[in-house]
Amino acid sequence: MNRYVISCDFLESIGNDTVSSDYYTDVLFVFAQENPYHIVIDNKNVLYNQYYEIGKKEGKCYWMIRLWFETIIKKLNEKKKIFDPTDPEIDSQDNDILCLSLAKKIPNHYLITSSKQHFENKYPDESKKIKLIEGDEAKRNLNPQTIIFDQKTDGEKSPITNNFYNK
Repeated sequence: MNRYVISCDFLESIGNDTVSSDYYTDVLFVFAQENPYHIVIDNKNVLYNQYYEIGKKEGKCYWMIRLWFETIIKKLNEKKKIFDPTDPEIDSQDNDILCLSLAKKIPNHYLITSSKQHFENKYPDESKKIKLIEGDEAKRNLNPQTIIFDQKTDGEKSPITNNFYNK
């Protein structure tokens, strides 16, 4: 499955304008489009409420987080893009722990963060059990590129031309 947890630090870094604005369009808004990618929140809506609080902040680029959140709310209401595990064991006291716990509960264990090092240093055992990905890697995962090769099809041994060697 293509499910991802988005850490609050990733949203904060976009809101603070400390990372590339490409992450807004090429990572966050991927979850608002029709595709197989889903974000994961907890069944107690702690992470959902944190996203909302980050979007309420003033200044810099927090307006982008508000717009993204409003779009995601629509998807939440349609029950299409948000995966909500209903496991009562998820610790929801600390946002980082919550994100790690959610990531461990989903297939492939993806957690999008602005700093792998933060999670690896603060939670070394837990971070080894999931796939921590930063913005650039998230962009590559969520926006796979199609490569088109230009191939010549002429010449005496070409499979397409009708020549002496192909008869």
